[in-house]
Amino acid sequence: MVVEQTLPPLILRRVENKNGPISFYQVVVLPLPLQHSFDCSSQTMRSYFGHRRGSEAYITAEFLALDVEDGMRFSVGDRLYYREYYNAALESGKNYSFLLKTISEWNSVKKQSCVTLAQLKGSSGSVKIMLFLGLASLGTVGFLLFLCYSLVWYV
Repeated sequence: MVVEQTLPPLILRRVENKNGPISFYQVVVLPLPLQHSFDCSSQTMRSYFGHRRGSEAYITAEFLALDVEDGMRFSVGDRLYYREYYNAALESGKNYSFLLKTISEWNSVKKQSCVTLAQLKGSSGSVKIMLFLGLASLGTVGFLLFLCYSLVWYV
């Protein structure tokens, strides 16, 4: 199941060129339980279609540094492609962390760094079940009232 709610857009900020010129900005989706063990310098991060769901991070968008303006808005889960990366809708009820990864390639040296942009904490399944049961109970009471009303007029 995917999230139907609209998430607030992430605000991307240009980064100062301290370790050489910035080549790319990537938006990374990380399951929140994996945040403390995540290695930003990993060269093997995959796209949405290549990752193991729920057990590893994936790149959801990539921008050339020249295309990123300070204060640029980006909506996670809009189901569009950003360069070669698909920005998939998120699974409902899951907790995520969203990272901005900067990549600097200069003189055959590649440096990367990450910063957390936001976190999303999904609603638990028990809340959804309780909501469903509440609506089902309300529907049942309404149906019984309709039957009683019909019987009074029929008799």
